[in-house]
Amino acid sequence: FMRKNRINVSLVPMEQPMQSLAAWAFGAHGARQILFMHDASLHLGERSPIIALLRRFHIAPADEVVVFSDSVREGAIANWGLDPEHVHLTDLPPMFDAPEPSAPRRLPEDRAVVCGMFGRAVAYKGFDIAVEAVAALRADGRDVELRLVGAGVTGFIPAEYRSESWLH
Repeated sequence: FMRKNRINVSLVPMEQPMQSLAAWAFGAHGARQILFMHDASLHLGERSPIIALLRRFHIAPADEVVVFSDSVREGAIANWGLDPEHVHLTDLPPMFDAPEPSAPRRLPEDRAVVCGMFGRAVAYKGFDIAVEAVAALRADGRDVELRLVGAGVTGFIPAEYRSESWLH
């Protein structure tokens, strides 16, 4: 497809170690690859020699790497041996075209504030911490609800909170 359509640059906006073989295929016909790296280290639930190897295979074919913080830039260079000349720091763009910086939004006064978390249910995500934080806010008299979305997240809810009506 890439060869047929003369695609000469491949943007990889999110790393995924399981697509490491595809990363090599993207560049097989000479296309440049630009990888966006969000974290320079493996998450707690992903630290294994196999995942590290797959990540290394995923990073290796990148011609350029784009990062969003100084700490990720430093980690990308130190942890993955990337050439500093090919690691570029940028800011995340604003979500909407705003001619001027937006003011902090105001919290609703006529309903509960809804906090949410989503994603793969793994220990490092902090679902249990989110539940405890919202419980503390509610104990302080704040009208807050928590919505957790994802297969298996209920397993991370501390037992004492599983029946709470503010938890969805």
